Amino acid sequence: LRSYDPVGKQFTDHSHAFADSADPTGNGPLRVNAIEANGNGLRVATSIGLFQFDPAQGRAQRLYPDSSAGNTSRSVRALLHARDGSWWLAVTGEGVLHMRDTQVLRRFTGAPGAPGSLARNLVMSLAEDAAGNVWAGGVSGLSRIAPDGSVRTFHEASGRPDSLSSDVVTALFVGADGVLWAGTQSGLDRLLRVDAHAAHFRRYTTDDGLPDATIYCIRSD
Repeated sequence: LRSYDPVGKQFTDHSHAFADSADPTGNGPLRVNAIEANGNGLRVATSIGLFQFDPAQGRAQRLYPDSSAGNTSRSVRALLHARDGSWWLAVTGEGVLHMRDTQVLRRFTGAPGAPGSLARNLVMSLAEDAAGNVWAGGVSGLSRIAPDGSVRTFHEASGRPDSLSSDVVTALFVGADGVLWAGTQSGLDRLLRVDAHAAHFRRYTTDDGLPDATIYCIRSD
């Protein structure tokens, strides 16, 4: 983890702050997957867990897994700071966790084909829409977690050009207008509506001018 000083035009390496939580699995150096600012510094999702990092003090505290888990590591692939102040984590092999401070409020796991579950436990992206739904995109579809905790999962459907363009969802973004965008391995999908039967999307592909069909990040200007 490095920060850049535009005045001094130099980078500062903060890796030492995580030295006490070195990867116990021996799988290599710390990998940073996501960063979110909060009032106390930065929440940092890494290959060995979720940390609270104080840049001013140069200190990092591991929040998940907590100390009761010993040296067990968990790869946190995606991180979302919800409008109600809570946090959502996509943890490899564990699905999605809903947390407040250091307390896990609820876990959402995947059971392929089972109603009311995530598609699978490998989630790569998270986003919250204007209605408070949390969307989780992974390797087997796109799941919507409603504020009441109910889950619906949507898939690419053969013969339906308004379905998800691919079950591999690599990026999610909600624009200022509240519209959800999903980046997949086959294009960029704009959510039009969700009804009792399915989610309906407008697909954008290389035929529409995209430089590549695989989308890893979405931002608005």
